[in-house]
Amino acid sequence: MYTTTQKSLITSILSAGTFAGALSAGYFCDKLGRRATIVCGGIIYMAGVVLQTIASTVDLLVVGRAIAGAGVGIVNSAVVLYTSEITAKQTRGKVMSCYQWAITIGLLISAGVNQGTKDIQNSAAYRIPIGLQFVWALILVFGVLLMPESPRWYVMKEKSDDAHNALCRLRSQEHNSAPINRILKELKDNHEQETASKDGHGSWADCFRGGWKCGSNLQLSLLGIGIQAMQQLSKHDSFFLLLCF
Repeated sequence: MYTTTQKSLITSILSAGTFAGALSAGYFCDKLGRRATIVCGGIIYMAGVVLQTIASTVDLLVVGRAIAGAGVGIVNSAVVLYTSEITAKQTRGKVMSCYQWAITIGLLISAGVNQGTKDIQNSAAYRIPIGLQFVWALILVFGVLLMPESPRWYVMKEKSDDAHNALCRLRSQEHNSAPINRILKELKDNHEQETASKDGHGSWADCFRGGWKCGSNLQLSLLGIGIQAMQQLSKHDSFFLLLCF
């Protein structure tokens, strides 16, 4: 039997890994590219899944959970950035909604798998649900490899020809089409404006500046933190205690 401390560690270490992975994702997205970062995050996640699946001790299970968490943090951050940059403005909201919808469907599938393996009287009861996660990560990695890199990242790296080719693939347009040239010009203009205003060169402290006014960085950061906190608290009685105040 696992002790309460071991259960808490096994459960929480994934979030710690996710936190570390999410913090590092931005650096790697700009350095390696959005697509390469997703692939690296998927590989890290798969390594964590393998360690969890073969684990016969709590220590190895915890290490596997931490590594998998880092992969989750990297992938979640990079996928949102990549998806928002490669989709057209007219469909961006719908595509991003599908991303969240897919996460919810994944939770439903995982609940079904857990229900189907709960009565197994050996280690397969947990090895099967954990091992199946490898399949989805593999699909993600190979699927992303078939996609072009973000045109915006190419523009950031001053690779106009690569950005033009990527846009043509994403929009299914000819190389000399007017829409492609217009979009490419917009990307270049936006990048030049960001560079001139030094956007993207701030510190972590900037996330908590601006005071409590509508649209300030502080308000947006606290709203994001609050939503995540409420999601976790809603699983426990403490959420209802909070509502009493």
